[in-house]
Amino acid sequence: MNNQVFTVLGIFVISIFSAATLANAETSVKSSAFEKTTLVEFTNNDSSPIQSVKMWLGKDGSTFQTFKSEKGWLGQKTSQGVLVFSTAEPLKIGQSVKFGLKTDIEKPSINWRTIDASGKEISSGKVTPNQISNIITKPNSQSSSSQSNNKQGTENTKSGGFDNAVFRIIPENPKG
Repeated sequence: MNNQVFTVLGIFVISIFSAATLANAETSVKSSAFEKTTLVEFTNNDSSPIQSVKMWLGKDGSTFQTFKSEKGWLGQKTSQGVLVFSTAEPLKIGQSVKFGLKTDIEKPSINWRTIDASGKEISSGKVTPNQISNIITKPNSQSSSSQSNNKQGTENTKSGGFDNAVFRIIPENPKG
């Protein structure tokens, strides 16, 4: 009898932790920089595929000079200075995409937002090179009015095992 109780209790605890993990799934973002070039990688840990990514710089007056995206992703810079990247093949759970950005300052903080195919925000946050991204997840809601009433979301810090990692950009052509 005791073994059955422990088995049922174990299954119950595992199912609760699994549900909590799925409820807190979010986009993880890593950033590394060398001089004025920044590499930003987005990994989709959410159940919704990522259709587009928006990025913009802080209020320090800095601007994006150029950008580069992976194959299959198109990017454009809006008149407000926001970079919008979108794809015909959404980023599924576990997949990642990288973007190269050149700015007029070194190691900029970059604000970002991920959006699904229906135009709903999946998550947003701010990333600084060589630091963990602060992520604000949006709760899944059926009505846009309840989504607009809950603008704050839940703020989490994502560690992902990169606490002591050092990221470097390797140049395409070595200096001679």
